[in-house]
Amino acid sequence: MKFNNKIISLFFICLATSLFTIDMGIIAISLEEIGSNFSTEKNVTSWIITVFSITSAIGILSLGFLTKMFGRKKIYTFGVLGFSIFSMLCGLSQNFEQMLIYRSFQGFFGASLVALSQALVLDIFSLKNRSKALSAWTFGLLAGPVIGPLLGGIIIDFFNWRFIFFINLPLGLLAFFGLVIFLSKE
Repeated sequence: MKFNNKIISLFFICLATSLFTIDMGIIAISLEEIGSNFSTEKNVTSWIITVFSITSAIGILSLGFLTKMFGRKKIYTFGVLGFSIFSMLCGLSQNFEQMLIYRSFQGFFGASLVALSQALVLDIFSLKNRSKALSAWTFGLLAGPVIGPLLGGIIIDFFNWRFIFFINLPLGLLAFFGLVIFLSKE
């Protein structure tokens, strides 16, 4: 893989990783709006975060088996696509039960976005460039908790809560296609 392809792959890996961490920050800001829409109490609405966390943990536990079976890159890119699609479905939810189902799948697919991304960075960069690449990856990872609440507030103020989920689709598809094109095949 040429160095330019590695940099472009790193960009798309960072984008996908940021989607996961931004989503975690953005949801916390939006719980009141979502609960109001579905007429649920705050303690019930918090299940949106809980079910995501539980299924993410289950997804992380299954990553070892899945990557041995299908390969790290395939599972990662499939995870990006699944996370994006189920994010869109969360935004289209017609009731709270649908939201929880879609959110659980979003969490499961999203598990690979952070867990495998660092391993992919280590795979594609030589020891010489690895520290720089990991620094960029860390920036992508840490951008989410900063950008998420800010972005969530803007979306809630100017749009509908559903857009907090819809925003993941175009960015997730961009990351997915970028990874499919630029991430080397082994």
